[in-house]
Amino acid sequence: MWDDNNEWHYSHRNADGHDVNAFGYDKYGSYRGTQLTKPSNSNTSSGSDTGSGPIDMSGIGGLIGIVVVGFILHKIFMFIKANWVSIVTIIGTCVVCAIVCFILHIKAKKAGLKILFVILASIGIIGTVLYSGTRKTEAFFYNLQRNIPELELKTVKETASTSIQTYAANFLQTLKARKEKITAVSLIIAAGIVILIVIRKKKASLEGPTDAESQHILAVNYHDGQGVPVDYAKAAYWCAKAAKQKHVQAQYNLGYLYSIGEGVPKNMAKTIYWCTKAAKQGHAMAQHDLGVCYVTGEGVKRNYKKAVYWYTKATEQEYAPAQCNLGVCYFDGLGVPQNYEKAVYWYTKAAEQGVPDAQCNLGFCYCNGLGVPRDDSKGMYWINKAAEQGNPMALETLKSLNR
Repeated sequence: MWDDNNEWHYSHRNADGHDVNAFGYDKYGSYRGTQLTKPSNSNTSSGSDTGSGPIDMSGIGGLIGIVVVGFILHKIFMFIKANWVSIVTIIGTCVVCAIVCFILHIKAKKAGLKILFVILASIGIIGTVLYSGTRKTEAFFYNLQRNIPELELKTVKETASTSIQTYAANFLQTLKARKEKITAVSLIIAAGIVILIVIRKKKASLEGPTDAESQHILAVNYHDGQGVPVDYAKAAYWCAKAAKQKHVQAQYNLGYLYSIGEGVPKNMAKTIYWCTKAAKQGHAMAQHDLGVCYVTGEGVKRNYKKAVYWYTKATEQEYAPAQCNLGVCYFDGLGVPQNYEKAVYWYTKAAEQGVPDAQCNLGFCYCNGLGVPRDDSKGMYWINKAAEQGNPMALETLKSLNR
């Protein structure tokens, strides 16, 4: 399987001694058979299963932060003069803050951001409770004074002084007792929210990674047996998780798994779907494989022009197999006008990168003078190069010449 650095994992060896991946393909995309064995010097880098780590202490830090901020808010509110503007502004801001931060907490993917947003949401809740609880009396007297005309104020104060003072004293005493309960309840609620977040985070760590890169690495490890037992179903599962987060290499690998039915039922339609996703993100191998599907008609209606389009996209990244196949299109006139010179051009670029099919095809062109002046020595040179890599057509050509 290809990893994120476009490095091939030679995790198996076929009966002929070729280094291949678990699918039976070499790095040039040539199929080498399924009778595979693990080489003795197989590279098994340490992969890790999802395992659990130490208990996250961020929840305790968040709880301490909430308590400290709640105390600070309480002291600040003591100096704010209460009126309808301050009441609506402060309480409205706290409520909005709590709602918005709670939504952001749900959507956040990083644990640090989740903790931050739940702390801010808890602060909004505490601020709402504290301010609405401690400012009621002051707001009552302020509005009473503001709404009574100045001329009547003295009479009202004289006649209602005793009852109001008694009511105020009783109310303030009751409020003082309730304030401690309100603060305690608020802190308990905030602590409960933080504990739920910690539990949720712990549960997520047991279920596995959430970021696409880690999910893809885990998929490769399960597929190639690097640090964990080989499990194609789990490889496909984690590959799909990463692919849905637009991880380009995971999209390509998932399409590849669907094409051979490994870990998932074989489904060429899904292969085309995921290869197209990766190809549109500029993945050269996906672009090449999509071109192959349009030539063969596997999973999609045969369309040589689209094949040439995707081959060309891949050749822009110097992807050798695409260069070879684009040469074939020019040689046979598939999707483009037949042009031996352009076929030789693309065969040469691919042959120089070691693609055996391109080397054999280039040798054929030199031996027959197609697109280049005839040169048997160059032709045999390239045919021999292809035969050294086990190219069947090159081997058959050499056998027929030696009869």
